Amino acid sequence: MKPMPPAAAGWALCALTLPLGAGAAPASAPANAPLQLETLEVFGSPPPGADTIRFEADDLGAAATDTVRLLARAPGVEVVENGPLSGQLQIRGLFGPRIGVRLEGLHVLSGGPNWMDPPLYVAPAGLLDSVTISKGLTGMGVGPGLGVEAEARWKQPAFSQGGVRPWVDVDARTRSVDGGTALTAGLGLAGERHRLHVAGSREEGDDYEAANRTVRPSAYDRSAGVVGYGFRGDSGELSLSWKHIESGDTGTPALPMDIEFLETDIVQLEASRSFGERTLHVVLGTSTVEHGMNNFEQRPVGMMVRRTLTDVTGHEARLWLETPLADGALETGVDWRTARHDATVFDPTMPMFFLENFDDAEQTIASAFAEWQRSLGPRTTGRVGARLTRTAADADEVNALPATLVDANPDGFPPGTPPRGVFTLRERFNGADRSRVDVEFDWSASLRHGLTDTLAVEGGIARRSRAAAYQERFLWIPLEATAGLADGNSYVGDPQLEPEVSHEVEIALLHDGERTQGNLRAYYRSIDGAILGVRSADPLEIAISTGNTGDPTPLRFANVDARIQGIEGSFRWQLGSALRLDAVGAWQRGERREDGDDPLYRIAPANGRIELTWTRGALDLTVSQEFVASQDRLSAIQLDDPANGKNNFEETDAFTLTHLYASWRPRRDTLLQAGVENLLDENWVDPLAGFVRAGGGELAFGERVPGRGRNLFARIAWSLD
Repeated sequence: MKPMPPAAAGWALCALTLPLGAGAAPASAPANAPLQLETLEVFGSPPPGADTIRFEADDLGAAATDTVRLLARAPGVEVVENGPLSGQLQIRGLFGPRIGVRLEGLHVLSGGPNWMDPPLYVAPAGLLDSVTISKGLTGMGVGPGLGVEAEARWKQPAFSQGGVRPWVDVDARTRSVDGGTALTAGLGLAGERHRLHVAGSREEGDDYEAANRTVRPSAYDRSAGVVGYGFRGDSGELSLSWKHIESGDTGTPALPMDIEFLETDIVQLEASRSFGERTLHVVLGTSTVEHGMNNFEQRPVGMMVRRTLTDVTGHEARLWLETPLADGALETGVDWRTARHDATVFDPTMPMFFLENFDDAEQTIASAFAEWQRSLGPRTTGRVGARLTRTAADADEVNALPATLVDANPDGFPPGTPPRGVFTLRERFNGADRSRVDVEFDWSASLRHGLTDTLAVEGGIARRSRAAAYQERFLWIPLEATAGLADGNSYVGDPQLEPEVSHEVEIALLHDGERTQGNLRAYYRSIDGAILGVRSADPLEIAISTGNTGDPTPLRFANVDARIQGIEGSFRWQLGSALRLDAVGAWQRGERREDGDDPLYRIAPANGRIELTWTRGALDLTVSQEFVASQDRLSAIQLDDPANGKNNFEETDAFTLTHLYASWRPRRDTLLQAGVENLLDENWVDPLAGFVRAGGGELAFGERVPGRGRNLFARIAWSLD
């Protein structure tokens, strides 16, 4: 892969070639790019415990539509897929609101309460320049949150060294499994001081084919564009951009509704300024999302016809300073962001029906951090950091048609009738204290020591915390608005949830030889007060969930103690001048520390990948074999409810998949990629897949969504810069 570009002034660059390989992902990871090399971005000297993985444009091949599937090739990184554009990153067992995702420094907002547009939805592969994944022993600059994060950057022209130069970028892709096509084009000009560019992409595809049937609804439609300007002065840079991403009819087979439309606008400013040895960075931005979804246009109409409209507005400001201190490097900064969410459910067949799912559900997070690292000897580097975070949440009163019927005629709807039940839940929520302020202090410490010239050991400990998401707090009536859990359960929130507090420890052994490289990492994370679903014992919640959603066993978000542990390993061996062997594997498990050690939902089983790559000049040919163990550790609390037909308690089988791919760069500005994933057209099920929520087709309601069948893909990319 390409070397990492220089970091901001005051940062030095050190790229350590460590194998990362693809195999830690379950089979949803595509076979369209070689195994990646782990690169460590450092400040002065290698930071202890750095575990940063950078994917660049050439690594993002053509086999997958969803960018998340392209990233699930690194140890401990998986994909949680609810639809062709609705994939979420899972990093070491954490996903959903526990993963921070930024686009060029700005946190990404999801417009739907069920995350039909999870954060990396705003990162179409053709427009991407790079994605950096931070996991493991990350510093306090990654956060606030549990310390796992991904940052995406779109393509843009680089400033030239002399005169004005044109910038052109064209990327075309096609794939057979869903007849999908994607076309991206960018134009711009760049000089020594100024740069200006526009770029856009268009993607569409039909329902995808599994080995022996068609998965409906899984067609997709997405367009994206950007206008950007940059200025470079003698001591700093400034960038301004406006990005627009929109989708039309797009299926989400593991969710109760499908995307009708999505319109996301992001306006942001990035700036940096050097003052001698100090560098100041600023990021400012605002985001808006308008979203419509329904359960009748792309799937058979059920007993209840529903349409939901949502809108989200968010603002963010970040500032951090890098400066030398006491023979080391100090980074200090502040973060502030706020978001407001509204969502209302309608019934097109009954114009008077409405249900306010969320009304001005707000969350504001403000934090400050400091981190210092320095060399402790010829082979040793240490790092310590701390972050103080204040999270404030609140929501307005809610309402629904059934409750207003009781308002108008209390005697006509006595206790035991459905409208009275909705009325009672509304009164409980509106009469409760919905405001909450949490203040948390997090810290981390890590150490790296070189045992020899080619072998190093690193380790660290950390305390990190996360406040509840708005869905977990303000879901007042049993519904599946759960940030994409896709477990088939209805949930109720709790405005007074305590923050999750994670204590983690990690140790790693790293080898970087001339012909062989390898790493082995082990980690343990204990989460006090993890926000998980517990079975509701409230007769009213059970009755309403049974009648309205068909789930007689609803869950309630609550603080539950949990743990996650795992081992990741990767190995690379240059067998000769033209032949290379890569192998990776991962094992992880998670369970509640109470409730009989019930396994956590959607934790990937043991998996791995072996790849053999032959290189001749600009041509790479790779054969890849992927292995995924059976998943027999299932959450009984979330899945063992036979009365709920929207999920099941059946383990997924082990499987292997074979992939072939080729990459050829005939000229520096031209890249050709082609290949086939799932060569033998195996019938397989991703153990992280959700459950089919659209009946009436070839798939049974409540079964696991099957994986993709044989897929032939191709890509051509051309750039002028």
